[in-house]
Amino acid sequence: MAAQTNFIDIATIWLHAGKGGDGAVSFHREKFVAAGGPDGGDGGRGGDIIFVADDHLSTLMDFRYKRKYVAPEGGKGGASLCHGKNAENLVIKVPLGTVIKDAESGLVIADLSDHTPVTIARGGRGGYGNAHFATPTRQIPKFAKPGMPGEDIQVTLELKLIADVGLIGFPNVGKSTLFNKLCGQRLAIVEDTPGITRDRIFANCEWSGHEFLLVDTGGIEPNIDDGLLAHMREQAQIAIDSADCIIMVGEIGAGVTAQDQDIAGMLMRSGKPVVLAVNKCDKVGEPPMELYDFYSLGIGDIVPISSVHGHGTGDLLDTVCENLHFDDNDEEEEDRIPVAVIGRPNVGKSSLINHILGENRLIVANEAGTTRDAIDTMVENQYGKFIFTDTAGLRKRGKVESGVERYSVLRSLAAVERSRVCVIMIDATVGFTEQDSKVAGYAHDQGKACIIAVNKWDAVEKDSYTMDKMRKQLEEDFSFMSYAPILFISAKTGQRLDKLFETIQYVDVQNGTRIPTGALNEMLARSTARVQPPSDKGKRLKIFYITQSSTRPPTFVAFVNQKALFHFSYQRYIENQIRENFGLTGTPMRLLIREHGDGSAR
Repeated sequence: MAAQTNFIDIATIWLHAGKGGDGAVSFHREKFVAAGGPDGGDGGRGGDIIFVADDHLSTLMDFRYKRKYVAPEGGKGGASLCHGKNAENLVIKVPLGTVIKDAESGLVIADLSDHTPVTIARGGRGGYGNAHFATPTRQIPKFAKPGMPGEDIQVTLELKLIADVGLIGFPNVGKSTLFNKLCGQRLAIVEDTPGITRDRIFANCEWSGHEFLLVDTGGIEPNIDDGLLAHMREQAQIAIDSADCIIMVGEIGAGVTAQDQDIAGMLMRSGKPVVLAVNKCDKVGEPPMELYDFYSLGIGDIVPISSVHGHGTGDLLDTVCENLHFDDNDEEEEDRIPVAVIGRPNVGKSSLINHILGENRLIVANEAGTTRDAIDTMVENQYGKFIFTDTAGLRKRGKVESGVERYSVLRSLAAVERSRVCVIMIDATVGFTEQDSKVAGYAHDQGKACIIAVNKWDAVEKDSYTMDKMRKQLEEDFSFMSYAPILFISAKTGQRLDKLFETIQYVDVQNGTRIPTGALNEMLARSTARVQPPSDKGKRLKIFYITQSSTRPPTFVAFVNQKALFHFSYQRYIENQIRENFGLTGTPMRLLIREHGDGSAR
């Protein structure tokens, strides 16, 4: 298991800082004013966009439904040096541990591992008001200026996976002391008072050549629902859900308590490997007889330790590593194409996986919402190697209930992030819906190769024209992703599933295509000769050259003399020329515009 930061939730949003207010015009025509004319007030500054961590948030779910955030504009200047009011800043709250990245470059802008506010986009400066300078022989008016635009940026929010190994137990049994000992740093506060640790603290840990993440949690009191203790238990539950192995910490002096039994039952129900570390066995030699009382909890692996002196911690880490599945076959996994099967509830996603496997591995029912977890399935056949992920159906936000379904949706969207190809399933008996467009739009925004699979085609009454009519209608409905091929399949009968596999292979190759710079610029020369670049006020757009900066999705950068001259219609023309010359079927593409000698892009 490589030492890397994993994420349990990801969302992409657009930020638009506030525009500065316009400067005021206090006079409208030039005239001789010996003592100088009245000055106009400057405009107010636009609002900044500031991110701050909030302990009460645990997911990025809300950012999947609201994608655009705009700070208010600054106030306009008034006459006679009356300056405009500065706009209020827009404060966005995110869960603790959220990483903010530039969506285009992938560079980390901020890591909200604490509660320090971070300004991500700054508002524009207010415009200057006009000024009238005069002398007995001449006057030189200074005209009012408009406010400067605020910063615009597209960012990706990533919520860090807190741990691979979680430390769980009753308050004040020595979890934080053990945490500091295992990670080799004093990261957790240690005091002989229950409840010192409240939120999760995490750190990298290495043992026997293996690396993993370790998390310290607040103590669990299972039967108390009071304020802070309930929050501590919720934080511990998140660590349990995301951990690959759990260390339950007990205390030899207290023996087996009723709370220990409740915690052990909760951990065993999680289905995760559990190792019981009995702390405060400070004497070297034979373990005390009280240790054997802990076997009554039903946890097989019991290790006596002393978190203060470090006795037994090596045996504990050996046992933990035995329960972690370190992947030594990364190269083999990279050969497999990750495919996410997504769509509204009850469109036949699980039925498709079952037919591919030839068995009823996944529960299938007419009731929407049967699938809750994002389930990975290895598939290997004559068409290649694949990892199919069956996901929970994605409903409208207003219909998503709190609790289990909310986290099911979160896992489904995270499965899209992990995939390279998304199969967007539509019910042929229902046709296109607004929610189908939103599901497809999410895959499109993430730059995934996409296939639109119209399922239940066997249940549609049709003639020789039905398929062509529906295809044309779907092309109109999915006009924003016209690159996506449309297949008519039946998960029940297996109709055209062979074509589905071939298309998955093809669009995955297209999504990873890299085009030589020379070929791109030959295409550019032909395209600009055929349709001349636009001009404005005597200034014509010049495209110096185009190069490909990255793949998945294919991303191109055009270097020009002025960004403002590159009208969106001509940008669409260049994108169409790239597709016409180089294919790129089934994959979105990005075209960034950069002024020659400028490091910014849009």
